[in-house]
Amino acid sequence: MKVEVVLPNILLVHPGMMGAAIARELQATGNCVSWIPKGRSRDTIERARAIGLNEWGGHGRPDIVLSVCPPAFAHSVAADYCSMGEIYIDANAVSPDRATAIAAEVRSHGGIYVDGSIIGAPPREGNARTRLYLSGPDAADVAGRLGSSECLELIVLQPPFAASALKMTYAAWTKVSAALLLCTRAAAEVLGVEEALVSEWRHSQPELPAQSEAAAADAKQKGWRWTDEMRQVAATFDDCGLPSEFGTGAARVFQRFPGPSHADVETTSRVQAGSSVAPKKLSGDSH
Repeated sequence: MKVEVVLPNILLVHPGMMGAAIARELQATGNCVSWIPKGRSRDTIERARAIGLNEWGGHGRPDIVLSVCPPAFAHSVAADYCSMGEIYIDANAVSPDRATAIAAEVRSHGGIYVDGSIIGAPPREGNARTRLYLSGPDAADVAGRLGSSECLELIVLQPPFAASALKMTYAAWTKVSAALLLCTRAAAEVLGVEEALVSEWRHSQPELPAQSEAAAADAKQKGWRWTDEMRQVAATFDDCGLPSEFGTGAARVFQRFPGPSHADVETTSRVQAGSSVAPKKLSGDSH
């Protein structure tokens, strides 16, 4: 008896915390999402199984390859996987210049490139709706094929690489300002005025104590991923003729937070407890 092989229409690389959450929403709109488990960690395997992702067996060609990975690996992931599908969506936090290079990589293999970026927390009930931006000449068609869900909104921007440009300008504020808050409290600690600073904040800028604590918690979990993203912000500013030091300084802050201790870069980092604000006085700066 001949068994009909049902091909997935989306190949996800890879189901990290964000990627898996995006995949779950795409499944909710009727898409079939698969992934490749070879070489991934136990955490990633369990995450993929929990949402029912199919294991891609290498038969046929998926319609779409969706890349959701740390930005430092975006280009190498594209080189490894772009030839597997007709359309390649790079949804990573990269500069327009790096997105241009990734697009060239995809097109050199005969694929269709769609620029993408994600803004918001991993989509789930109770969170604000996550936005997946897509840009370029094929973005509208791809967005229509994928479909928005209750927790994930697909938004199309027309100019090529506009999705990456938006992500860079958005992250320039959210993450660079977080890095500045971390450094500010660390400097106050070194100078012996941290308690007085926090007290003054509560009086004159009451939102800052909570923001600084949230910045510390986020950096402990995800700072290792943000290092290259901030370098991408720096490159973007430089290309615009603007000071790049904001991005490079933030990258130096976030690189002090330990990353994963194993090879699976998609798994949330296991960070040793340190200062409530940052690694001890953000010391040991490496250049």
